[in-house]
This record gives sequence, C-alpha cells and structure tokens, in this order.
Amino acid sequence: MKKMYSLLAGGFCVFIIIVNAAAQAPGVPAGNNIAMGKKYTMSALPTKEWEKSLKSIPDYSKILTDGIIEKSSSGSFWISDKCVNFNGAMNTDIIIDLGKESLISAIKTRHGARPSAGACFPKKDEYFVSDDGVKFYKVGEFKNTFDDYALKDELEIKKKFASGIKEYGVSGLKTQGRYVMVRTYGSGVGKAFPNYVGYDEIFVIEGKFPLSEAVRDESSVIVLKALDIPADTVGYRLNPPDLQKMAQQQPMYMALAPTQFLGDNEFHLSVDGVYALIFSPLISNGKAITDINFECELPASIELSGYHKESKLISTTPVTKNGKSYLKYSFVIPKLTDFAKYYWDQLYLVIGSKSAIPGKAGDAYYQYSYTVDGKKYDRSDSFAIMVDPKISAPAPKRFVTGIWLPYQARFLSNSEAVDKIISFYHALGYNCQNGGNLSPESSRACRRNGMTIYGESGFSNGLMLGDKIPTEEQFKYHPDKERKNVIGVCPTLLYTSPKYADILKQKFTRTLAESDHIYSNWEPYMFMKQGCVCDRCKKEFQKFGNLSDEELAKIWPACVINEENELHNRFSSYQYARIIKLAQKTAREVNGKANFLIAYEPSFVNPGTLWSKYHAHSDFYKNIDMTIMWSYPNTISLSAIDIKLIPGDNLAQLPEDFADAKKIAEQAGRREGNSVYPKIFFMGTEYMFNNLVVPKDYYFMSLLCFFSGLDGYGTWCTHFKCDARYAALNAKSNTVISELENIVLDGKKIDNVQVSIVSPVPVKINDKPVKLSIIRAFEYQGRELVAVGNDYLYRIYVKLSVSGLPEGQYNLTDTISKKVYRKDSNTGYSATDLAAGILLPVNGKEWLVLMIDTASTDSSSVCTQVAVTKQLADETAQLKTKLADFR
Repeated sequence: MKKMYSLLAGGFCVFIIIVNAAAQAPGVPAGNNIAMGKKYTMSALPTKEWEKSLKSIPDYSKILTDGIIEKSSSGSFWISDKCVNFNGAMNTDIIIDLGKESLISAIKTRHGARPSAGACFPKKDEYFVSDDGVKFYKVGEFKNTFDDYALKDELEIKKKFASGIKEYGVSGLKTQGRYVMVRTYGSGVGKAFPNYVGYDEIFVIEGKFPLSEAVRDESSVIVLKALDIPADTVGYRLNPPDLQKMAQQQPMYMALAPTQFLGDNEFHLSVDGVYALIFSPLISNGKAITDINFECELPASIELSGYHKESKLISTTPVTKNGKSYLKYSFVIPKLTDFAKYYWDQLYLVIGSKSAIPGKAGDAYYQYSYTVDGKKYDRSDSFAIMVDPKISAPAPKRFVTGIWLPYQARFLSNSEAVDKIISFYHALGYNCQNGGNLSPESSRACRRNGMTIYGESGFSNGLMLGDKIPTEEQFKYHPDKERKNVIGVCPTLLYTSPKYADILKQKFTRTLAESDHIYSNWEPYMFMKQGCVCDRCKKEFQKFGNLSDEELAKIWPACVINEENELHNRFSSYQYARIIKLAQKTAREVNGKANFLIAYEPSFVNPGTLWSKYHAHSDFYKNIDMTIMWSYPNTISLSAIDIKLIPGDNLAQLPEDFADAKKIAEQAGRREGNSVYPKIFFMGTEYMFNNLVVPKDYYFMSLLCFFSGLDGYGTWCTHFKCDARYAALNAKSNTVISELENIVLDGKKIDNVQVSIVSPVPVKINDKPVKLSIIRAFEYQGRELVAVGNDYLYRIYVKLSVSGLPEGQYNLTDTISKKVYRKDSNTGYSATDLAAGILLPVNGKEWLVLMIDTASTDSSSVCTQVAVTKQLADETAQLKTKLADFR
C-alpha cells in the first residue's frame, strides 16, 4: 500500500481531459456506477482524531464505494460516518479494483470543505486506469479554480475560499481498465489542517461505447514502485509496513516506536547511553481496551534502569532463549480508552547497555494481550538491539541547546533513571532543560550537571492559573465561543488585581526554587477572537477605545468575536501585552536574574496572520530577554502519511519564520552592546505520539537555527529522543555549534556569496515550487565562513560564488568533514576563481560549512575541482533516475 510513484516524462494527448471549470453541484452522477461495492486501497490511514462525536468508528473499507452520499451541505465531512478524511498527507491515492476489465466513461469524486474550520477543498484530482494495478495511465484531472491560492492571509482564506460539498471529476472518457486510481492533492493552505482531504464517494461510470474505441495514452504512464532511500540520509531505514493491515488485524497493534512503524527492525544503544524503548499503539476503533498484560524479554547484557510508574512491574524472570541468557519483564498496564492521546502514559522501558563492546546485543522479544468488549487478543513481535560506540560532544557555552524531559521524568519509576538520562544528555552537549512541570529528581540532576533550567510557570494556555477561580472572576466567553471545560481568569482582573498578582508571585516562587527561569507554554487562544465579555472587560474596552455608551452598545459584545474589528484586535493586543509585562515583572521580583519566556508558534510573527494581529510585540518585547518559538513543520504522522513522499524542502518555511522573528526582535526589542533582546530560542518536535521528525531533518534544523542567527534550539515533547542514531546526530550538531560559536555569534553577516544548484533536482514537488539549498556567510577577525545547506534527500552539486576577496590562493576547508577543497592538489582557488564560481557537492540533509583561508593544508585531504566535476558527471544519470521517483 505504501508506495512511491514515478511519473515518466511525456506529453499528454488530447483525449486526456483537464477540467478547469468550477465544480458542479454535487449529486449522484447518471449512469451505471461500476465502482459500487468494489474493494479499494488507500495510501494512508484515515484521520480518526476528529471523530470524537461519532458513536462508533466507521468501516473505512466500504464507505467510498457504498453508494451512500453525505446529505448535509455543510462540508463538515469529519463528523459524518459516511465520509473518509485524511489530514497531513501531501496527496492521497485511492485505488479501486473493479474486478475485471471495464469500459469507463466518467470518474467522479465528492469532496467537502469548511474554511472557517481550517479545512479547504483539494487543489486537484488526477484520474488513472490500469490493467494490473502497477502500471497506470492518466486519463484526466480536475483542477480547483474556485479557490484563490494567491491569498495568504488566514482571515481572507476563511472568508473567500469555497465551502460545502463539490463534485470533482471527468466525463466523456473512452477508456478501459480493471483498476481506477484517484490521486487527490490537499490544498496546502489553512492554519489548522493544511492538507485536509475529505471524500464521501467515488463513482466510476460504465462506458457505453465499443471496445474498439477505448484508448489510453502510452506517454501518460506512471509505475507504482517503492523508492529506496538510504538509511544514512534520513537516519533510519525506511520500509514502512502496511498500516491498514495492522489496523485491520486487531483493535490494537503495538510496535516499538518509531522504528518498527518505519519498517526498521533495529533499536540502537550506545556504550554508556540511556534510552527509552517506547511501545506505541495503533488503535483501530474507539472502544476501551482493558486487561492489558505486557512482557518484554531483553538480553542479559541490557540493563533496565526504569519504566513508566503507571505500568506495574509484576515480575522479573531469568529465561534462556536460543541458548542465550535473557531477563523477562512482565507488566500490567492500566485500562485504556484512547492510549495514543496520553503521550505521558506511553509504555516505555528505560534501558542501557552493560557491554562496552559495540555490536549486536541480541534480539529482544515482546508479547502482549488485552481485552476489547469481552474478546481477548494477543500478539508477539521482536526486534534487534544494536550497541554503537560511545557518543559525546562538547556543550556550547553561549548558544542554548535544550532538552524537554520534565513530563517523562515525573512518571519514571525511580530517581536513578532520571539522573542517568539527564547526565547522558549533558554528555551529548546539551546545556539546559526547557519546559514542562519539573520534578525534584530532574532539577537535582540538572544542577549536578551545571545545566540551566527553564521551569513551567503554572501560567499556561491562555489564562488558566490552575487554581479554583470564583465564578464572578472567571473569563466569560461570548455565547458563540463558549468552552465549558476551559476555565480561566478574566484578563482585566489578572493584570489589575493585587490578588492575582500575588497568586502569580506564589506560583513563580515555587517554580524558581527549582529552576533558573520561568517558561510558559503560552498559547493565548483566549485572545484569538475569544475575548472576555464580562463587565470588567467591557469597561476596559470602552476606556481603551474612548467610546461613548452609545458607540459601545452598537458593537459590544459582537466585536469580541469579529475578526475584522480592528479596535478590538488592538484591545486584545493591549491586554496580552499587559499580562506579559506583569509576568516578567513578577519573575524579576522573585529572582532578579529570572526571565519570563513566552512560547509561541511562528505565525505569531508572520506578517498578515491572525495571530500576529492580536499581539502588540512592540508593547512587551523590550521588557523580556528571551522568547521561544515552537513548531513541527517537518513532523511526519506515521499513521497518516507515507514518509517516502517527502523528498526534501521539508524545512522551507523555517528560514522565513526565523527571519520574521528576528525582524520583530530588531524592531520591537532592545539592544545591549552587540546583543539584541529578546533572544530567540526554537523548539521543534522530535517524536510525539506516532509522529516523527526524521533524525537527519532534526540535525539539519538544529544547524539551521544556529546559522540563521537564533540564540538556541531545543526539543519539545520528545520521548527521550529515539535511539543512538538520533543521539549521534544531536551530538554532531552540538559539536559543530561549539566549534563555530564565536564566529557565528560574534561575526558579521555578509552577503558576498551566492549559490545555485547545477545537478538534477525537482523544481516542484506536488505542484509546489521547492527551494532545496540554503546559504549563510559570516566574517570574523578577517576570516570568512560559508554554510551551504541541502534540504534534499540526495546529494546536490552547487556552484558557489564568493565575491570581494583580496587576491591570493584560497583553501575551502569543510569544518565538519575536515575535507579541503582546492583548484588542484598544488594550487588553491584564486579570488577570480571564487568570484566566477566553483563546483561543490553537498550531501543530503547535510551542511557544507567552509572556512575560507590561505593556510597550507595536508594534501591527503584535498578534493580538487577536477575530481568534483568528474563526480558530478558520474552521478548525473543516477540523480536523474532518483528525480524520476518524485512527482
């Protein structure tokens, strides 16, 4: 099911139908629907998280060909049991087996959308037929021309993009095939669900023409085939199993995550490393899972340091397996409703290797049993445990490198495991712990390792203070925006009341007793057009806007939920800034050196977004020392997307986000000497639920933060990272940062470099233009550093031009690989050579970090321009073949 496709070049003949007109009014198409009741496969698992309102999980194997359409016209397909929804897939393929060769005159699909909820219509459908289910011929496509993709403003998208249900499709076909494939491309826009695709039915209308008139364009063929991506490119081997089959076999499929979900059946430890074996569930229905027993047999050379204390360890038994010594650990796990929702309740075992000799430690075995509605299930599996060499790295002295551990630390079975984990991360080069609710054990371990601690403020997610708030002092929602389970304090009361100032001070005092700074996971949704409508806020708003009673009566309280009311938008910003300044002032009162760090997603600072309109950065940026951006733009849902559909350009948005954040800091912050405040720290997700950031991507992103002028990076909601392969990349990035810290942080950014890709690479991926190379340059004490990033899975060759250098002979030394680039073995590049441009290779998901200098070099490490030119010529055909695997 999970495949990568190759679109062979070739023009389309005139009988391929491309429909550019607006979608027709939806209904059941006329004619004999030969898809009725037929089996089909899907390229991803349907999204289930939206179906909380459904009484039961639908049978996704039948919905698209059962002939039943959604009668509601709202477009809210995700709340209907007659629909199938996908979110997060770059595109979705549905392949219907008609059972026999058939004449086809039309293929129709029905899609739903509600831009106001963040779900938009797909960009287009493409339609294919096949005789064997492998070789497919394109017979037509339908393009969405009713949505204006030039719009970038979220509010404009909500207002102007189409809503409801629309029919996509092609008619007038004269073709044949046993298989029909519908490939749907998500819109890629909208804040909440940028790649949402919702279907309720697919129709294939039988043709009434002679077989002799059926035609197919041989030049339009695509062949479904697997794409082999080298393990060293992404960090893990990739051969994803069929997740649909997993879900269909049993109500719960538990696998070692993320490796087994990726088809990589190894888990790597390193000498002296401490890791978490995480067993994540894939649950295929919404029923409660009870009576869960779990057993794991580990080689005797593997040490169990801890586990989640909610999982009850019943026994530890020595056993012999295949002639080798093992220890069998037996657990009982509490009743589950939706296991995947509780990332702090994952089943995990904290392990390390007793052996100092790298190699295979042996196979690990696990088995589990559980009950659903009185029926008992069981399953077993295994994986290989590998021991890698010891990993270590220096910790940067100024650049912040942080780990997120507190949630997991609080739930570990013993304090020794916490100490081992944090000590190991410190050995990998991490110098702080950020976010979450601290545990005394993690705080003590960080102190012993000299790590800075950013503690949870108890003042997170809007205005929820965690204390019981009297009804008359609560945040009062507009009736149309009420959230009954979310209780916060009135914002006006919060920044004007001595009572709440004291509550805040008490919270900060408790946190700062075990930490150095206050971190707040500040997602102020209550300012996202959910303002408070109590009398206090009403009077505050009237005063802020200098409104008469008559003027106020005309707009209140409707203005609170009117996204276009600029006066209330400014008022929201004013309230937000007052609260942020209060929090920073309170932190300093408790500890004169403490910062209040607010966390926000990048859209807070992206011009034109709704979030940016509700936050007056100029009113509080000058008062704070650090901000935290969080995001997971390159996180892959292992149950919703084929990882192999992401060939590169994963991080294209991040450089823009970083530039926006830096610009806001320059404009609204303050300058002290050479430093600009607030400093900007970036937290990206590594692994959460069944989602994964490809390890090489996270390494690439760490250095992108560094070379983009940010002041730190860290992890968010990670489950002890993943394994030694991931840890080695973390250590590698920290080593690079430590070596170049002074040059990048103190150096002057310069723009005398240009880079262009000269090897075969995709220009577009899924109809989206891509940018695969990133260039940064710095000058420091007469030396120049150039960093070239390759956000592509495969090696690229670039032409690098450096202008303005004095005459001389220059070496380009790669500070990561220690390789030296010269014109030839005896001669360096001249300033004229560098200005004209030289050819360089940059490996996939890697940085080429070049120090330009005139120092002599060991000829054994030299790579000449002739050698690079020959290498490109040798690899060009191979790169073209790889390029053909991407659409």
